Amino acid sequence: MKEKKCTRWQARLIAFLACLAHAGLTLAVTPACTMDKMQLIVPDARDAEDVCLGAARAVTFFAEHGLAMKEPVHLEVRDRLPPNSSATAAGIFLAEKGQVFMLSYSAFRKFGNWFNTPISRDLYQSLAAHEIAHAITSAHFQRDKPSVHAREYFAYVALFATMPASLRERILKTLPGQTYDDESRLSLMVYLMDPMFFGAQSYRHYLNMNQDQRKAFFLAVLDGKALAE
Repeated sequence: MKEKKCTRWQARLIAFLACLAHAGLTLAVTPACTMDKMQLIVPDARDAEDVCLGAARAVTFFAEHGLAMKEPVHLEVRDRLPPNSSATAAGIFLAEKGQVFMLSYSAFRKFGNWFNTPISRDLYQSLAAHEIAHAITSAHFQRDKPSVHAREYFAYVALFATMPASLRERILKTLPGQTYDDESRLSLMVYLMDPMFFGAQSYRHYLNMNQDQRKAFFLAVLDGKALAE
């Protein structure tokens, strides 16, 4: 019998499924993919692929830092976010309900740019990583009401750490800043004035630490001893 060769599309699908399996994800026939303690509902198949990849990267990133997903999370992709969401938001995490809502890629593209960069599928995957980062770290905070900039620190570090290196380099060039180890420069005021600059500076702060320092700082933030109000 003549051996059949995979088409380029089939090879890509096999690689994608292998990636999901490595991260503990499964892709269902219905418009959803599920992971332990997480369900994703995504109407569009291509959006589902991107969201699953972004989510898997965030899960892997935090697992490497000793932070597993502790609470069930439901992520749903829509053309519109829930009422009362910010007009500039592309996603939102509702901690009290364990729910994440994200814009569809078609709706996200209407922003034109994100992080001073034209919207792309890679950016969309990073958006998913950012929102799942909120969901993962929310369950690890030791205080009922952690500061806004503490929550965003984790989400932005995960966003940058898990995106393609070439994309990260381009974005950081549009948001120049100094590397430092002084957490006081990652204040709520900086975040409110320019969330994307805050995100870039958070990642630079993360890069300036070794693995042991990162672990200690993460624990300090979660305990309310760093990046507090």
